[in-house]
Amino acid sequence: MNTIDTVKEILLRSGASWVLWLLGALSVVSLGIMVERWFFYRSRGGNLKALAQGLDARLAAGELQLAAQELERSPAIAASIAAAGLRLADRGPAAADKAMQSAVALERGRLERCLFGNARQQRAFHRSVRNGNRRHPCLQ
Repeated sequence: MNTIDTVKEILLRSGASWVLWLLGALSVVSLGIMVERWFFYRSRGGNLKALAQGLDARLAAGELQLAAQELERSPAIAASIAAAGLRLADRGPAAADKAMQSAVALERGRLERCLFGNARQQRAFHRSVRNGNRRHPCLQ
C-alpha cells in the first residue's frame, strides 16, 4: 500500500465530522479577529471633522500651542500625525512634511504590531489580564 492509499484510508475511516469542527473553529477565530479589530480601530478613531474644525480655528487665530495641545489630547491617528507636523512647522514645510511621514511610519508600526495574530502581543495581553488589567495593551 502506498502513501496516497494510506492517507485515503485514514480519511475515509475518520469521517467528515472533523472537517466541520475545523471549519467551525476557524469561523470563531475569524469572528474574534473582526471584533478585536473593530474595537481597536474604534478606539483610535475620533471625530475628525470636529478635530479639523477646532484645529483650523486655532491655527487661524495663531494659537499654535493650543492647537498642539488639542491634537495631543485626541486619540485619533490623524491627530498624532498632524501634531508631528505642527511641532516642526516653524522649521518650514519640508521639515513638517518629514515629521509627518515619520509619524505615519510609527503609526503603521503600531497598527501592525497590534494585530490579533501577533503572538508577542497576545502574551502581553494575557499577562496584563492575569495582573488585573483589563485594557488591551495596544490601547495604553
